[in-house]
Amino acid sequence: MTDPMMPPYRRQFDDARDPYAARVALGLSAAATGGPFQPLDADLTALAALSGTNTIYYRSAADTWSTVTISAGLSFASGTLTATGGRGLFRVDRNGTNQTGLTSNAYNKVQFNHEAVDQDNWFDSATNYRYTPQLAGWYFIGLMVVGNHGSSADSTVAAIYKNGSSAAEGTYTNATCTASSSHITAIIQCNGSSDYIEGYAYIPSSAVNFAGSVNFTFMYGFLVSG
Repeated sequence: MTDPMMPPYRRQFDDARDPYAARVALGLSAAATGGPFQPLDADLTALAALSGTNTIYYRSAADTWSTVTISAGLSFASGTLTATGGRGLFRVDRNGTNQTGLTSNAYNKVQFNHEAVDQDNWFDSATNYRYTPQLAGWYFIGLMVVGNHGSSADSTVAAIYKNGSSAAEGTYTNATCTASSSHITAIIQCNGSSDYIEGYAYIPSSAVNFAGSVNFTFMYGFLVSG
């Protein structure tokens, strides 16, 4: 039995048979949508229709949720986004084998056929001898080359090439000698897909070889800024 001394709003609340009627009885809502309460709308309906696990979505348009792309170097699982890559760190060399068959008085590609480290497998040490990073950004690249050649006042000059053209050139020694070295470091921007980097070196007349020692001729680099 309803207490006759009970305030009207309390009687209406007790008599309510559903949550909406109870809210109206308490003066919390007068609109059919539930007033200050979140109605079921198209956005929520679209979100509820999504399926799958280990996927991140974002609201790309009204009533539309799209998948977030997890780029190279990242993974998402069990609610955790993790950096998996090594920022493209690499160091390559000739593994003790001299490189012969060089063209004198010209720039020759250094065929780095040994990977001391290649954390993301972006360096091709078998075919093109080039570094093709798969994250867009600025890369720190270093190149050291020792060349053996005929007696000349000219010298070896290391050069970092991007997409087949010289992007930076190294030290030059103007002294008569039969062996010379050159070193260069540079910051190179890459698009993270098709841009590639190679090591070249100019060698004077009567070219003999690029020294194969891992401490004489090598190349290295890594991502410094996305």
